[in-house]
Amino acid sequence: MGTVQELYESFWLKEIQHNDEQYDSDAYWLIEYLMAFQKGDFSGKGDFVNCFTKSKQREVLSVGMRIFMAVCNHDDFELLMNFFENPDDYDDFRTFLVSVTESLSYQSIPYLLALHDLWSDTVIAGEIAFILNGMLHFAPPDGLPEGKYGQYTTEQIGEAFLAFRENHDLDSYYYDGREMFLGDFTKRLMQTAIYCMTNNEPFYSAEIPSILSNNTGIACPVRPDELVGEEKIGAILDYIDQLPKETYQRGCKYFYGHLIE
Repeated sequence: MGTVQELYESFWLKEIQHNDEQYDSDAYWLIEYLMAFQKGDFSGKGDFVNCFTKSKQREVLSVGMRIFMAVCNHDDFELLMNFFENPDDYDDFRTFLVSVTESLSYQSIPYLLALHDLWSDTVIAGEIAFILNGMLHFAPPDGLPEGKYGQYTTEQIGEAFLAFRENHDLDSYYYDGREMFLGDFTKRLMQTAIYCMTNNEPFYSAEIPSILSNNTGIACPVRPDELVGEEKIGAILDYIDQLPKETYQRGCKYFYGHLIE
């Protein structure tokens, strides 16, 4: 798979060039679409979705879904309707579940609720409820033991969503219940890094470095599961200083600095 495999193993959607993909293969076109998106050309999203959702290659599907979540706007989830026609293939749907929060769109929640209802009374429903709790925070503040999120019904989670919608503008983009804002995210990055350094723990968030890097097009210096020391804290401070914060508006989503509309 060459470069697609490289993206599959990367924590963010870095700039990459064609390597050994056969021309006109799914892998080739995946890289073509990604390069266009990185330049701010999002006109091919429909064809891009057809490319990766119909691919028989697991890496193409997984990387394609990550790219989709990074570049989609609120309305683009309709492009996945054909993908949802095969609800029994959990491995395929898991590519959607593991990356959906990075879409920053709470208009993905009705789709998650529909999937939760479809797989009610299964362990999959518990996994979906866990993801939704990270967005809506309907469980106790200290969380629940693993496997206990299956106790929530679709109706209960739907009520939490309705309550959120009453007080928030769903045209904005959110992470962890708060409007997306670069300054808040860099604060989260630093706080998490300092906590991990103080407690001698690996950097435990995969989403913070990924979302920051994909929004700005500048690689975050700390990676998931990486140990954090004073040198890394210094690199994070330098990283924060170089980000063009004044160009990023609250509640908006970007890919490589280009506004997602």
